[in-house]
Amino acid sequence: MIKILAILLSFRCHIALLYFSVFLFVAKSLDGAITSSELEVGLFFAFLAQLTYVYSKTLDYTEDLGNAEEVFSFVFYKRARYLSYFLIGISIFYLSFKYSQLLPIFIFGIISILPYSAKSFKFKSLFIVKPIINTMCFFLMAVMTPVLLSNPSAYNYIGSVFANSIELVAIIFSITIMFDVRDIEGDINAGFKTVPVVLGKIITVLLLAGIIFFFAFINIKKGDIAAFANDVIILGFVFGALKAKSKIYFAAIVLFEIVFVWVLIWLK
Repeated sequence: MIKILAILLSFRCHIALLYFSVFLFVAKSLDGAITSSELEVGLFFAFLAQLTYVYSKTLDYTEDLGNAEEVFSFVFYKRARYLSYFLIGISIFYLSFKYSQLLPIFIFGIISILPYSAKSFKFKSLFIVKPIINTMCFFLMAVMTPVLLSNPSAYNYIGSVFANSIELVAIIFSITIMFDVRDIEGDINAGFKTVPVVLGKIITVLLLAGIIFFFAFINIKKGDIAAFANDVIILGFVFGALKAKSKIYFAAIVLFEIVFVWVLIWLK
């Protein structure tokens, strides 16, 4: 059981579940219910998010060794990479054919994962680029997509959708950087320029704490107790990241957010 859990965490299954959870929350917030089409696309997007992480994992063999992560054989990764190519292609073809308004999101997603296959270049080589790309993919897949299913012309007000989702975007951005805090030693050895590598752990944590504290202040001022409580707990996780190194600790952050989102879905 522990072995299975370690594999699921290693392949970021909890991240894909967070995508799916937020997708359903946005869908229900828009329509008051979750339609069969929304459920179908949500499941496919969670599947695509999982495949993307598997694909990137197959290219991070050396980096994972540097971060002391338990890994499979190189042959396993190579086979998983080709399977990911095939399944990603089939999924995108099906969804693009059935929901043509989602095509621009697929194009952005494909462009965002192409650099992973380059041997001499990775997003982590550029300061702050990877967390921005990952956060934008999350926004487009988990927030913008259910909006587009409700209104195919929603690209006309994508700026407003982003602005209304800014706290969620900021939390995902912060969590993404916190995962880089965990991997700082391996990233230093690999020569990557992640935020924690460039700024250091303490400054990075203080920066993330400042972002979360800002939204906590806004929420308590608005009287949104649930959002404020969520911010406070995330803030605690942020400071705990200074000393935490276990994958379980950082996975717990995501799992907490999943539970929080499902409570919101239930209350809607």
